[in-house]
Amino acid sequence: MTSSEAEAAVPTRDALFAMLEDPIRAREAVDAIRANEGWKTGTPPPVVLAALAHVDYDAEGPVFELARAWDRLPMCSALILALEAERDPKLREHDAWLLKHLAVPSAWGPIAALAKDEKESVGVRRWLIEGLDRLVAARAIGWHEIGDLVMALARHADATIRDGTIGILMSLEKSDDKRRVLMDILRHDNDEVVIASAVHALAGSLPGELDQAVVDRLLGHASERVQSSVKDLVERVKRQSGG
Repeated sequence: MTSSEAEAAVPTRDALFAMLEDPIRAREAVDAIRANEGWKTGTPPPVVLAALAHVDYDAEGPVFELARAWDRLPMCSALILALEAERDPKLREHDAWLLKHLAVPSAWGPIAALAKDEKESVGVRRWLIEGLDRLVAARAIGWHEIGDLVMALARHADATIRDGTIGILMSLEKSDDKRRVLMDILRHDNDEVVIASAVHALAGSLPGELDQAVVDRLLGHASERVQSSVKDLVERVKRQSGG
C-alpha cells in the first residue's frame, strides 16, 4: 500500500463522527475523536447528538464517554436546545436524563426554568431536578441560585417532584432557609417517602430544636418507617443537646 493509499484508508473526521451510531465501530470512532483535542470543542455536530439519543440510558458506553470529554458548556447548551425543540415525550425524557449527567453550573437558570415548568412531564422534571442536585452537591451552585425553585416545588402536587426537591435540600449547605423549608414539609406532607427523605435531610442540619407539634404529628403517621425515622431523629437531637 502506498502512502497515499494509507492516508486514504484513515477515516476522516466526518467519517468518524458518522461511525458513532454504529454499535460495532463506536469505540473505534470515539478513541480516534478523543485523540484529536480540537474535535471536541464548540457545538457538537448533529450526528453526535443523534448518537447520544440512542445510548438508551447507558452512561458507561463509548458515545457517552465522548459526551463527557466534550467541551462541557457547548454540549450542555446543545442538549438544552434539543430538549426544548423535541416533541416526542420519550425523547424529551431521555434528553433530560442526558442533562442530568452533563449539566454545567452556568446553565442552571434554563435548566431550573424547565424543571419548574408545569407543562413539562414529571419524568423530564425529575431528571432535571437530579441534574441540579448534582450541581448543588458539587458546590457549584447554592441556595442563592436554587432557593426559589426549591420553595416552589417543595409543596408540588406530585410526590416524585417533592422527593426530588428534598434531594436538593439534602445537598444544600446548612442554613435557616433550608431548615425552614424542611420543617414546612414535615408540617404538611403526608407521603411516606417524602417525609422519610425530609427527616433524613433535617438530620443533616442538626443541631437545632424540633417542633414538638411536628414530632407528635409524625409519630402518629400510619407508616412505621416514618415513625421510626422520627424517633431516631428525636434521639439524635437529645444526644447532641446533651439531654
